[in-house]
Amino acid sequence: PATPVQLMGFDEMPQAGDSLVVAEDEKTAKDVASQRNQIRREQAMRKTKHMTLDDLSRRLALGEVSELNIIIKADVD
Repeated sequence: PATPVQLMGFDEMPQAGDSLVVAEDEKTAKDVASQRNQIRREQAMRKTKHMTLDDLSRRLALGEVSELNIIIKADVD
């Protein structure tokens, strides 16, 4: 059967069935975690659909889009 253990140092609780990997030291563990997070971010970015101005214009004409939220980043020197 299973043996209960106490795990420390997690930012969030692992889910049931998650795999745990043992690293030689903390630096190696942080490097592996950083690489995995980078891969997850890249995969999430690929799923995000970017809209061109032509797409926006077409959707506005068809009434599919009624509101456009815009974030403007500007320097105020």
